[in-house]
Amino acid sequence: MTEDFKSPSVLLHVGLAKAGTTAIQVAAHERRSELLEHNVLYPGTEFNHRSASRAVGDHRTGWGQDGRPPSAPDIRHWEELVAEVHDHPDHTAFISHEYFADYSPEVCRRIVADLDTVPTVIFTMRNQISATSSMWQQFVKYGRIDSFEDWLTDQLNTLESTGKKGGKFLSRLHCSELVDKWAQTVGPENVIVVALDKSQPNLLFDAFESELGLPTGLLADVELDRRAANRSFSLEEAEMIRAINTELRDHPTVSWPRYQRLVRYAAIDPLLAEPNIDSDAHTIQVPQWAAEKIAAITATQVDKIGQLGVRTVGDLTSLATMPRNVGENPDAAEVDLQTATQFTANVLAEAMKAIDQRRARIAKLQRPTKEDRHKPHEIPLSEFVRAFGRKVRRKLIPAPKPRSSALTE
Repeated sequence: MTEDFKSPSVLLHVGLAKAGTTAIQVAAHERRSELLEHNVLYPGTEFNHRSASRAVGDHRTGWGQDGRPPSAPDIRHWEELVAEVHDHPDHTAFISHEYFADYSPEVCRRIVADLDTVPTVIFTMRNQISATSSMWQQFVKYGRIDSFEDWLTDQLNTLESTGKKGGKFLSRLHCSELVDKWAQTVGPENVIVVALDKSQPNLLFDAFESELGLPTGLLADVELDRRAANRSFSLEEAEMIRAINTELRDHPTVSWPRYQRLVRYAAIDPLLAEPNIDSDAHTIQVPQWAAEKIAAITATQVDKIGQLGVRTVGDLTSLATMPRNVGENPDAAEVDLQTATQFTANVLAEAMKAIDQRRARIAKLQRPTKEDRHKPHEIPLSEFVRAFGRKVRRKLIPAPKPRSSALTE
């Protein structure tokens, strides 16, 4: 760096997932120009920094194709974000994505080194028991096929039998370790934990507006669309998606990019952007046995966070209280015909759009350009040589005169 280089100020929002991340990201995206007026930079043009986060953490999602594993985005996504932050040294950069919480200490140290400053790291957390069903639903969006009960049983039994905390769910459940990892990287005085509470709906936006030095309401007053509200699946909708994933996951023609385009973005996102039209649909319940285990683990995590010396906003004990969605799920859950029809229609419409786009690209490649129409027609070299030889012979060798017939007078 040059001698007059000024280290930027950075607020790094690292998650946790399903804890107000989409809402705060959409609000910052919608207020991007207004944020600049208050010397706050929300880098890039997308609504969050998912590609940059996945790139620096080598985070791979979905499934591979033809025996190849899934790939992470190119590192240029992270490098471009860092460059933009460095280009605005007089601004506070606000960077947000939930994957930042999951990365190893080595990746965390690289993030700090690349930013060339010690960021303020902010966590948002919600009730861990209710977040469990939301997290499983997110995995279903990414192609998982196991039921909620089977997934919970596997995760919690693995923890009890081996003590291992691998995987996103168990890692995020042990949230004190994620906080401690970042506290060791940037110092506990530079870490904030915000405990969200449904009884205080403005707590999320108030915390970010305060930390960024923004006027009250600048983020909170953004009218979020239904997609940003990010409603949950009903049990019936989740079971429909699971069935589709089971059929498509190993299908030879369904690559992860195709699944994302046709199922995730064209069908699932519009489905969740609208209210559930099935009045008989069931809310996904966390089984009592699992809720009790998660509550006990979370209570321990809350105590540990309190001992780390980090700043806290809100009541951390609310993370471990029993929510309303605890109970048993019905054995059979069938989605209503209207929902299934709309879902299928969205997939087919996007597939036809993709076909039309491909046809247009092919037609454009085959259509001669203005320059092409003035170029000599290309012919095989052998034919060119023969034609050129015939032309040369006509020029150099006079054609024989026609023979005259002899007439007797």
